[in-house]
This record gives sequence, structure tokens and C-alpha cells, in this order.
Amino acid sequence: MSNSMLPGPILVVDDEPINLAILRQILAPEYRLMFARGGAEALNLAIRHHPALILLDIQMPDLDGYAVCRALKADPQTEAIPVIFVTSLSEVDNEEIGFAAGCVDYLAKPVSAAIVRARVRNHLSLVQAKALETSWRDAVVMLGKAGHYNDADTGTHIWRMAAFARQLAEQLGWSKARCDLLELAASMHDTGKIGIPGAILRKPGALDAQQWAVIMQHSATGFEILSGSAAPLFQLAAEIALYHHEKWDGSGYPQGRRGDAIPESARIVAVADVFDALTMTRPYKEAWPLERVITTLSAGAGTHFDPSVIAAFQACLPQLLNIKADWNRHDSPEKGAARIAIAQQLMPPGPILIVDDDRLTRAVLGHILERDYRLLFASSGAEALALASSDHPALILLDIQLPDLDGYAVCQALKANPQTETIAVVFVTALSDLGHEERGFAVGGVDYLVKPVSAGIVRARVRTHLSLVHTGELEQSRRDAIDMIAKAAHYHAPDTSTQLWCMAGVARQLAAAVGWSPARCELLELAAPLYDTGMIGIPDVMRRKPAELASDELTAMKTHTWIGFEILSGSDAPLFALAAEIALYHHENWDGSGYLKGLAGEAIPESARIVAAADAFAALTVQRPDQDAWPGERALATLRASAGTLFDPTLVAALETCLPRIRELMAAWDQPEGPVWQSS
Repeated sequence: MSNSMLPGPILVVDDEPINLAILRQILAPEYRLMFARGGAEALNLAIRHHPALILLDIQMPDLDGYAVCRALKADPQTEAIPVIFVTSLSEVDNEEIGFAAGCVDYLAKPVSAAIVRARVRNHLSLVQAKALETSWRDAVVMLGKAGHYNDADTGTHIWRMAAFARQLAEQLGWSKARCDLLELAASMHDTGKIGIPGAILRKPGALDAQQWAVIMQHSATGFEILSGSAAPLFQLAAEIALYHHEKWDGSGYPQGRRGDAIPESARIVAVADVFDALTMTRPYKEAWPLERVITTLSAGAGTHFDPSVIAAFQACLPQLLNIKADWNRHDSPEKGAARIAIAQQLMPPGPILIVDDDRLTRAVLGHILERDYRLLFASSGAEALALASSDHPALILLDIQLPDLDGYAVCQALKANPQTETIAVVFVTALSDLGHEERGFAVGGVDYLVKPVSAGIVRARVRTHLSLVHTGELEQSRRDAIDMIAKAAHYHAPDTSTQLWCMAGVARQLAAAVGWSPARCELLELAAPLYDTGMIGIPDVMRRKPAELASDELTAMKTHTWIGFEILSGSDAPLFALAAEIALYHHENWDGSGYLKGLAGEAIPESARIVAAADAFAALTVQRPDQDAWPGERALATLRASAGTLFDPTLVAALETCLPRIRELMAAWDQPEGPVWQSS
């Protein structure tokens, strides 16, 4: 992990200078470090500099490590900082005290460089995961918000309805994890309204038959935007979007499904949606009295609604009214979205495979983990490889000394097989010398547990590595959400999709050419496709108009930069802060002739200048139904002619230097599967 991605330095705390020197030597090449020789000094530095991680000695002359850790966890300014105790082997016997005080792991003295680096890397990855989870949640919120941008009179309907759906699912016996997913997915139920003309969505009177036919398309449109992701969240959201207007008696749309053929998620959302719609005030109607709402919903059981969901509604009505009352006190989409629960597991976790030829060791590890996880057991290397291929565990605890294949050979075989190469392997062994550790990491292990094992440390390490598995899934889900927002913004111009992603790749190359760090280049590639998010708020009649726009239409069209900023801003995540900046400023021109603010030169954020150049280049060089692709040299000549007026001259020069790499990107886009996301 690069220093540029860390929120703060690593604080190393020990009263022995030799221990500080050893840890400095191990970590200084990769991380920013701070040092303290006592507990009081450590607390002071933690408050002032907010480190990303603390490596903390236990035996110190003023405050011991336990007291320091408790003080850190008691202070809201420092409670989230992970603490790893670095202590002698004899003190690991007191690990229960440390975990109770709030530590996340232990490092035993004398420290192993490989182990220190691995543990630090793991826990800093988890720090990043928290920021990633917030960013992912914000992306989901934006997707829901975008779906209702042209239907703004619904106010907080989507967030409140999602809370109602969760309560109904709980009443029906759904697990907590699945209720978490439903609450997030339900907010996207009307994403397909992005594809419906605003004149129909906002029509104050009744819709005619032709208009109803148009609005009924929004369920299929929502499915089209949300489907295609492997993440259960978006699979559930796509399912709800497609089926939430089906009716129990088969009279709904789009497929006329009936009864249990309608997914339960959609049946739940249908009730939650109507309950909220009837009990809220809109510009064109007053809220209905509660008695009338209850009567109407109950009367619809067996025709419009699933009778079991209506029974659940009646059973949990007091809880639903409490939710409604709470929303009435905090009627804000932003506050509501912040309260949406984040699903702790995006993918159902695989089992943990315990591999050891000693029956007692298998029993001990099983006893430690069985209450929290599904477990598989193997007593040999061959059996372990077979189970890994057939059951795809999330994590393997692997002994080294096995009767057939040793643990190193098993790990090498796992990493050589595409079906099992991503499974995390933690060695559990009595072989604790430096050579064995280095060999274990070399063959692909992610950590070591030394026998005899400690229950607290086993649980901590397993929890850490399963969280890291979750982080990978979370990153993919976030990228899927970004894809969906960009796809939604360009829904009425699907022929631009290839251009959009190609533009992002070109923007990344340009940023690298002018000196951006790899991490920030990757962030730009993720943010760039969201640059036209504001087109969601522009009437489709303007977006599709073949002729030149009238003056008032052009003025309205220009507001898409502000609309995009409005949808994307409000998140603390650097990704969306960058995306909002690009959305607002990507139509500014170098000479000040652009919009919205008429900024000129370096007053325009560099991110927006990069995307403007990349967008123009991609628009000219990508094949579209209405335009043949230009050769790269011709497109570059066109941009060069506008350097100093439309475009930053430095970026046009940079485009010329990285044209060979851009040609490779364009060739990749010509492949049927398209390019894959790059990662730094």
C-alpha cells in the first residue's frame, strides 16, 4: 500500500530504542513512521496526528500498553485507530486482556520482518476497507437518487420505503444480512425511471394508454441498468426493479407473473412502496388517513398483494409507524441515506478449510471457530486440494508437516490453479523459525499461526483475513455501481458506452504523463465515467433533438454540469469528491469561454482539464453508429489546433507522448470482451 493512500502515519511505541530501531528498519522503506517511548507520549501523538495504525509495546515505564489502548478506545478522536500489541511471547498468554482492551492483533518479540510486514499490510488494508465501504454505500445512494432525479416530488420516499421493506422482511424471517441487502437494494427499485420522459413522470393529471405503456417500461429499464453484476446486492436490486409492479393475481407488469412466481423481495417492496406512497403528501395529493391505508392494503391481499406480506404488514404495523414517525422528524434524503445499514457480507462466505494430520489440532481449531463459521476438515494435502476445488473455501488454515504433500506444496498447487488461486492460506505450524516464515510467504501464504494456538489470536487472524476477502468483493461491487451510474446517465445514448470507458482509460494515461501518482490515476479512471451524470436531469427531448438547440434549451442543457455535481457531491469519499469536481468543470475552456463559471487556465481543476481532452480524443477515435473512427494522428491534430483555446496546451503535448500506449488501449476496446479495469 502506498503512502499516498494512507490516512495517517504508523505510530510505533516502545521504551527500548533497539526495538524502535528494528521496526524502523523493517517498515521505513514503505511507510511514514512516528515514534514514542512512553504511553503518555503515544496518546499525545495519536490525538495530534491520528495515525493509521499503532504498534504498541505492553511493558512501558509510565502507562502500560493495555492502559494506553483503553484510553485510545475511550476517546472518540482515536477510537477507530487499530492497535497491534508488540510484545514478548510470554505476554501473549495475556492476549484476552489485550483483545478486551481493544487491540486487533499481536506481534511476538523478537519480531520477524516478514510477519511484521504482512500484519501491517493486512490491517492497513482493513483501514482502507472502511473508507471503501463508505464509498460503496455512497455509490448505492447516488444510484437511488439518480433514479428519482426527474421525479423529485417523491422526496425521501425511496429511503423511507427501504426502511419499511426491511421491517417487513424481518417480520417474514429474513436473516439480518439479507435484510441489510434488501434495505439497500430497495432504494434502487425505480432506477428505470431514468429512461422515462420527464413530461410523463411529472404529468399532473391521469396518464393516457400510450403514456402508461411508456411508463411501464421503467421496470425493464431498471433491470437493464442494474443487471450484469455478480454482487448479490445488485442481483437483488435488479430483481426488485423488474418485478415490483407484478401483482399476486397475475394482473401486473411487465411479465404478468402471479403468486410465488414473483420473487419475495419484489412482493415485499410492492407493499412497502404502496404503504409509503399512500401515507405521504405529494404536490398533487394529500396523505391518506392511516385507517384508509390499512383498509386499502388489506383489501388488496390475494389480488394486488401477497397475503403473507400483508399479514406481516399488519403484525409489524407499530414498528412501521415508529419508522415513519422517526422519518417525519428527520425528513432529509441525506440523513436517511446515512442511516441505511451496510450489508456486512456482499457475497455468501465460503467455509473455512482446516488442514492438519493431527486429529487433536483439528478438534482444537474446530472448537475455536465452529460457533462463527462453517468448517471443512482435511487430514492430508491431497484431500485439502480436492476440497478446495469442490467447495471453494474462503480461507484455509494449513499445517506444513503433512504425510503426503507438505503445506508448501499444497499452497503452491492452490496458487497454480485458477479455480483456487485467490483462496487465502494461513499456515498453522510448529515451525516458527525465520526460514520457514519466508518460504511460506514466498509460496503464497498470507499469515502464520504458531502452535500451540491461542483462541483469541486464531479468531482475530481469521476475522482479519475474511474481512480482506470481503474487501475484494466490495471493491468489485463499488466498480459495478460506478458503471451503473454512468450507464444510467447515458441511457438515451447507448452508442456512447464504449467511448465512455475508453475515455476513462485515456484520462488515466494523460494523468500519468503529467505526473499524477498511480493511486490518483486509478481514482481518476474510476471517477471519469461519471462526468456526465448530470445528463440524468436533462429532458430527453433536448438530449435527442437532432437539430441545433434553441437559446433557452442550450441554457438548460448547460445545467447538467451542476446537476451532476449535485448528485455526486455530499460524499466524503475521495472518489466522489473527484467525480463531482469533474462533473462541474469538464465544460470549462482553457481561454475562459466555457461554462458554467467561465474559468480559465489553471483555475480549472486539472482533473476536469484532463477529462475534457480525453473526452474529445475518445469522441473522435471511437467507432459509433453515426460516425467512423478517426485515426489517432488526425484526432490529435484537431486537439492540437485547439490547444490554448479549448484545451490545456500541456495536456495536448502529453497526449502526443502517450499516444502509443493509448493505441494499445484502443486495440483492447476492439476485443469482444473489452479491456479489464486496471489497478495500481
